[in-house]
Amino acid sequence: MASSGPTRTDRTLDFLRRGYGFSDAWRRELRHVDPRSVARIPLRLMGGRALLVRGDEGVRLIYDGTRVKRDGAMPLPIRVLAGH
Repeated sequence: MASSGPTRTDRTLDFLRRGYGFSDAWRRELRHVDPRSVARIPLRLMGGRALLVRGDEGVRLIYDGTRVKRDGAMPLPIRVLAGH
C-alpha cells in the first residue's frame, strides 16, 4: 500500500484552498512536527517535488545557489512578459 506521507500526496488543491494559511495548516497536519522549529518540509505540488520553507534557515536555503536551481524556473509566458 502506498504511503500518504508528506512527499507522496499532492497538496495543490489544499494550497489553492488555504492560500497563505496553507503553511501553518500543513505543519499542524504533521502532528509529530513542532511547527515552530521546522524550517523545511518536503511535499508535492502540481505533481512535482517541492519544499516548504520558513524562517532564517529557509531563507538561507532558498538563496543558496549551490542548493537551489533557478535557471529555467520561470515559465516561458512570464519570461516573455518580463522581457527575458
